[in-house]
Amino acid sequence: MDMCPADLPLGFCRASLSEDLQDVLCPVVLLLAHVSSPKILCKLSLEGEHSTPSSAYGSVKAYTNFDAERDALNIETAIKTKGVDEVTIVNILTNRSNEQRQDIAFAYHRRTKKELPSALKSALSGHLETVILGLLKTPAQYDASELKASMKGLGTDEDSLIEIICSRTNQELQEINRVYKESEQPDYCDSPS
Repeated sequence: MDMCPADLPLGFCRASLSEDLQDVLCPVVLLLAHVSSPKILCKLSLEGEHSTPSSAYGSVKAYTNFDAERDALNIETAIKTKGVDEVTIVNILTNRSNEQRQDIAFAYHRRTKKELPSALKSALSGHLETVILGLLKTPAQYDASELKASMKGLGTDEDSLIEIICSRTNQELQEINRVYKESEQPDYCDSPS
């Protein structure tokens, strides 16, 4: 007879997961056990790969005439323009794949010695700032920040937790866990000595 994960004690949960996933997933399993329909956990599997085709994960394809240096220069110019050229920033970053956006951020840093997210945070505001900064994160960084936000403050946003945790592969969950733990580490380089 199979038991539902919601009916299992935390000790069993810890024993059945890899060490890296225990700290993140076990509290979530316990949290989800208290939602109105915990039996949904019986249908979830953390084993194997998703059968969803890769084309279902996103519609932004790699830009064919991609040049990270040129894009970094154009973004730098757009930031320095009086009033900030938001259209150029949006056109570049929304028409590049995530990997290409990471290359642009690296080229921007190499060119200006400044982090692209910091420069854009200073130049933009409101919802546009939020969206653009989200585009500059890797998928694991974005998921980790959304998980953190969903558990911050009073109450927990169970829908966000469920959506992220239940739709990622084991490998993606391990990367999210690594990034989440890194974001929790104090930055000793920035602290006064």
